[in-house]
Amino acid sequence: MNLEKVEYLLTAIECGTFSLAAEKLGMTQSGLNRQISSLETELKTTLLLRGRRGVVPAKGAEPIIARLRDLMTAERRVHEEIAAVKGLLTGSLTIGSYFSISTTWLPQLLKQFSDAYPAITLSTVEGADAELIERLRNGSLDCAFLSQHSYDGDFFPLMETEFVALLPPGHPLIQADCVTVRQIAEEPFIYPRLHHNSDIDDFFTRHKIEPKIHLQTNDPHSAYAMVNAGLGVSVNNRLQSINLKGNVVLKPFHPQERVALGLALPSLETASPALMRLVSMAREIAEKLPKGPWGAALPAE
Repeated sequence: MNLEKVEYLLTAIECGTFSLAAEKLGMTQSGLNRQISSLETELKTTLLLRGRRGVVPAKGAEPIIARLRDLMTAERRVHEEIAAVKGLLTGSLTIGSYFSISTTWLPQLLKQFSDAYPAITLSTVEGADAELIERLRNGSLDCAFLSQHSYDGDFFPLMETEFVALLPPGHPLIQADCVTVRQIAEEPFIYPRLHHNSDIDDFFTRHKIEPKIHLQTNDPHSAYAMVNAGLGVSVNNRLQSINLKGNVVLKPFHPQERVALGLALPSLETASPALMRLVSMAREIAEKLPKGPWGAALPAE
């Protein structure tokens, strides 16, 4: 089987029309259609439905197309493995992370990795848990820094951080050394529900307590700003609260509540050699992090 024809097919499906796919591939529409038709003849089945509005997989062709996609992935992995054996690791990696990790811990990892593998192009994408998980699932991320509670796939724990209460300036609880979950649940609560709720849901579920939700936001940064404006209190992990501007006071919980952070992968089975080198390097760096109750998620001094 000519895998180049498979690439044409997958590009056509990705683009949705022959015109866009042909433009992307640098060929004519008729030439593209001819190559895909040749693949269909070889496989003795129809793979695409062609219409005025574009192309879509034919009925019942999805499993075959999935296997063809696996073939392309396998071929790419073979070339990557050969390059790795020769010490010529190449390619690209797109890494998702929280903004706070991108501005604290991630630069150290990327610098060390780039020095070791200069031929690999690195890209970063910042977002909250739900957005990063969706990108992992649709293939636009090779890996992502996430909390372990939020992801049910292949995951490599790297560090721990603690949950903290976010208190507005002048709040009475600021005077306490720590707070309880019940104390926070009784306050007007700012909930970053739309994009970052799994950890916080688990947090309150473990304590069998429902917070008094006063306001919902679409991400942790908005929740932080609302707390800073005095609209209520909130909860987040300490790492995500680093470098956020304002006068919000962070208070630890008693008993202490911790969460594991690490690298999430779409699938360990399809992970490239470059990605596994990144995971290995991340674990080496994480082992050197300080282990104190407040700084376990912070880069070493």
